[in-house]
Amino acid sequence: MTLQQPVINAALARTLNSTTVLGAYGITISLAVLLESPIQMILQVANALVKDRHSFIVVKLFMITLSLVMVVIGGLALATPFAKFLLERLLSLSPEVANQAHSALMIMIPWPLVIAWRRFYQGILITAGKSKSVGFATTFRILTIAGASFVGIWLYPWGTAAIGAFALLAGAIVEAFVVTLWAWPTVRNSIWNNRAAHGSYSVSYKKLITFYIPLALKSFLTILTWPIISGGISRAAESRLSLAAWPVVLSMYWLVATPIEMLQPVTISLSKDVKNIPSVRRFAFFAGVVGSLSLFLFAISPIVEFYLYRFIGASEDVKKFAVHGILIMFALPLIVALQNFFQGLLILRHRTRSILTATMVNTLLLLSVIAFGVMCFQIKGIFLAPLAMIFSLTVETCLLFGQIKRLQ
Repeated sequence: MTLQQPVINAALARTLNSTTVLGAYGITISLAVLLESPIQMILQVANALVKDRHSFIVVKLFMITLSLVMVVIGGLALATPFAKFLLERLLSLSPEVANQAHSALMIMIPWPLVIAWRRFYQGILITAGKSKSVGFATTFRILTIAGASFVGIWLYPWGTAAIGAFALLAGAIVEAFVVTLWAWPTVRNSIWNNRAAHGSYSVSYKKLITFYIPLALKSFLTILTWPIISGGISRAAESRLSLAAWPVVLSMYWLVATPIEMLQPVTISLSKDVKNIPSVRRFAFFAGVVGSLSLFLFAISPIVEFYLYRFIGASEDVKKFAVHGILIMFALPLIVALQNFFQGLLILRHRTRSILTATMVNTLLLLSVIAFGVMCFQIKGIFLAPLAMIFSLTVETCLLFGQIKRLQ
């Protein structure tokens, strides 16, 4: 799914005001994903808990209610002076970047509902063993995003982050529709006709809320790291070029890391049979190693020149900063693979509070490292951000591993 970011970055980098547009778009993505964070784990919940008609109704109503609450919160925040305070004071953005980010965020107000709906039905498809359908639906999303992005810059060559926001939302809506269409036969034939015996419901609202709250908080804290990082970059040395290069670095990282993050629902599905755990663990390690090597080889090969110059259209200065960021981040895919494997095992055992505790430590360490780097050393933002991520994620993964060992 993360092909969307290189496609959008490639379009926005070809605008006449590309440095400002890319910086504003990077902030927009960080804040939009933060707003969706409470519903990010709906896929895992659908994967783990939806088994019959009753659990389907309970989880779906919960998903719709929670996502609508986030839509209202986002709309109110953007319609009040809080938006200006957040963008210009807390994140220290220039007025031009802040105005573009605000316009783009207004377009993204429905984002939490669209993402929640899509992830709910993705979870059902994965549980039914139809993960290929999830991948095929992505094709429709990428085609929609590509078309909307390049039509946008054709109509408005000067450029604005709102072009990227509109393309992203349009692609998500199309994918949500396709995933729902493909999941409906499973819902009709396998889930809807499977009625739990009276008094033996697999999921109650109380059980769902107890199970989900730690996951929602974990997701919120995880995604909170992106605006924290963006704010740190904006305060660090060489902030303007670092902010422009950071979305490019993230697009390459997400291209490798997002498929690896699917290890979490895969672990939940396959590890229900304890005999599969060693195989899943070996696969997670292998996937992480391949991801890290791919990122490293990409950064040192001639392909990076083609990608950044011809495809993305980055300037020479942005290109140099982006390559440095990718090189520093090369170890992250392996760490993320192990993190998602351990989280999947803990979710399967309903140990969601342990996941939340490890995530809290991660967030505090990330914030501390960024603050220390900015105040004491004035490290370039493009160096500081990946170093802080590597350190904090490594500690979190070690804590998750410790929790797994205690359960054995």
